[in-house]
Amino acid sequence: YYFTAMQQLGAKVFVLHGNKVPAASVNKDMYFTRFRRLAELGESYGVQVAQENVARCTSASLPFLLEMRDALGKQARFVLDIKQAVRSGEDPFAMLRGLNSHIVHVHHGEYGDCLPLGKGRFRFDAFLKELAAVSPDCSVILELYRSGFSDVAELAANYTLLRNRIEGKR
Repeated sequence: YYFTAMQQLGAKVFVLHGNKVPAASVNKDMYFTRFRRLAELGESYGVQVAQENVARCTSASLPFLLEMRDALGKQARFVLDIKQAVRSGEDPFAMLRGLNSHIVHVHHGEYGDCLPLGKGRFRFDAFLKELAAVSPDCSVILELYRSGFSDVAELAANYTLLRNRIEGKR
């Protein structure tokens, strides 16, 4: 039903957090087999199934995601969430370099947990440059919680700033 709804809405990426079991306790072969089956089903609807790195889930660590990439080949697609990488003690740049062209979507949130662009200390321009080199068709979203911005004008300004940075404007 999800994929049918996504197809009707024109959605292209199904973001999967995965389970909440530590990677060391997971039957990885079973996890990867089930992900592959889900990815194949999604593909039949024109939807990419992508594993997001989430601090509280099996997908928190880069080593797990690299195993997943190697096991699944072209069906390994990822959502790189910058704030979740930081929460997990992972380097977002190392994740970008390790998962490279398998990244289909990025959730941006400055260090400090979902701060607007420029309010934190993340080297976002350098990140975007590397991302464009390895995954040029990757989509990027500014992920802010309600507490992360004061009003719609600030949200709109951040959208414009993000769009300009992606397009190479300052």
